[in-house]
Amino acid sequence: MQLPMRHVRSHDLRGSIELCVRRGTLWVSVEGEPKDQFLNQGDCLRRIVRGRMVVQAMADADYELCDRPRAA
Repeated sequence: MQLPMRHVRSHDLRGSIELCVRRGTLWVSVEGEPKDQFLNQGDCLRRIVRGRMVVQAMADADYELCDRPRAA
């Protein structure tokens, strides 16, 4: 997904996810987590999420958000 600088996207999520930054820098806030995170190109965030995740591009960004199977 492409996200221009300063734009925001909200995702309502349930379950195990993986967010990987392909280009740019993202600010990520996950409902229920006490701290926000900054992710740069090449960084991935893996979480079990039950709620909203808000992503803001600090620079033009491209990222992938997908379901991630649980480890056996």
